[in-house]
Amino acid sequence: MSYTDDDHWYILIKDQTGFGGFHLGPRIVIFSSYGSPTGGPIAAVGSTLGYLGPQQRVSIKPSIVQYSPRIALFYNREEFDDVVSRYCRNDRFLINLDNFDNTAHDYMFELTNGHPGAVDGVLRMLEKVYYSGLKYDDKFKIEEADIRRTLDQNEQAFDFFKQTTVWHSFVSEKNLPTCGTNPAESENMLR
Repeated sequence: MSYTDDDHWYILIKDQTGFGGFHLGPRIVIFSSYGSPTGGPIAAVGSTLGYLGPQQRVSIKPSIVQYSPRIALFYNREEFDDVVSRYCRNDRFLINLDNFDNTAHDYMFELTNGHPGAVDGVLRMLEKVYYSGLKYDDKFKIEEADIRRTLDQNEQAFDFFKQTTVWHSFVSEKNLPTCGTNPAESENMLR
């Protein structure tokens, strides 16, 4: 644990905060996850920071709390559009923007909620599922219904996601809660 290492906090971390307008060396981001950033943990030796002010917090989605930064870990719509556009312009991938109709593009944003790993995972999955159409048909289009149909094939869709970074965001099967013995009830819980 580094909580009691004064050199770590006062030399390495504090020196990177840019006092006096100078930023030397690497930029450091500290992630903390312990519930409420305003309540914090009970103060004890080895505990995490007691309080993070609004200006120090970055959330999954942009916060509406006063003084909070207008940034987030997930993409907003503009960032999502930019990422998909860059992905589609990359020569390593078959998919391009012309392959999506508007409903598919909008649905991908709704589906992923801007999660960077999910955006990458869905694009890679679609490229694998529709490889032939993308490679051999210049006018090939992917529609919202195509994405839904692909995802409805649960086992195949999850097999694709296992090959991407978004897989780490899923709860492992052994840690999934059970709803009971009714298979339909359990299946709906996973959706």
